[in-house]
Amino acid sequence: ILKVILLENIQLAGIPQGLFSSNKELQKIELRKNSLREIDVDTFRELENLTELSLGHNKFEDLPQGLFRNNKKLRKINLEVNLLSELPVDIFTELDNLEIIDLSVNSFEYLPQSLFRNNKKLQEIHIIVNSLTKLHADTFRVCKNLQIINVAVNKLTSSDIFKELYNLTELDLHHNGLKDLPLNVFGDNQNLQKIVLAFNVLTELHVDTFKQLNNLKVIDLYENKLEHLPHGVFRDNKKLEIIDLDINHLKELHNDTFVGL
Repeated sequence: ILKVILLENIQLAGIPQGLFSSNKELQKIELRKNSLREIDVDTFRELENLTELSLGHNKFEDLPQGLFRNNKKLRKINLEVNLLSELPVDIFTELDNLEIIDLSVNSFEYLPQSLFRNNKKLQEIHIIVNSLTKLHADTFRVCKNLQIINVAVNKLTSSDIFKELYNLTELDLHHNGLKDLPLNVFGDNQNLQKIVLAFNVLTELHVDTFKQLNNLKVIDLYENKLEHLPHGVFRDNKKLEIIDLDINHLKELHNDTFVGL
């Protein structure tokens, strides 16, 4: 019984209608690195056991509403490196088991605030190299199991949507346009271990920016515009292993800046 089909990098320009309709036990389909531009809404209709799907590195500008409507067991979707600028708001609605999604290297300027409203099991989301200017406060509201968020290389100037994601372990915001961090931006997330804020334009940190992040191991502030560090800014971060402050405008440090670390 066929369970895996790998069709990566075969110069495929189209998917014949009904190609997978007789292979109802398929669990994984790999269609990366082809020349696909369009996909029929019924392409995966018969695949109720599909758990992993990659459509990355193609030329999709849009995807049809209902494309994944019968694929309720999908856990991983890769849509990286396409030409997508928007998605149907309900495209992931039926995917109660979705755990990982990659939307990197597309042309998204925004994400509908209800795009992930039914994806309560989502653990990782990657939206690297897009043109996001803002993330709505409700974008990840129901995604309480999120562990990794990577929104690096976008155009975000501020964001205050992470503080209630208590299972978050890694947050990557490097190469955005962040000028400041709202007070309590990370909440009291006890699981957060890595924060990457490199290549932004941060000029200052609040003394409580990293407050109560007791398991934080890595803080990356490489190449910002920090002029000073508040006294006691790392006081709660006793498990810190790496602090990167290279290429900032710091002229002096308190003598107890790193005491207790």
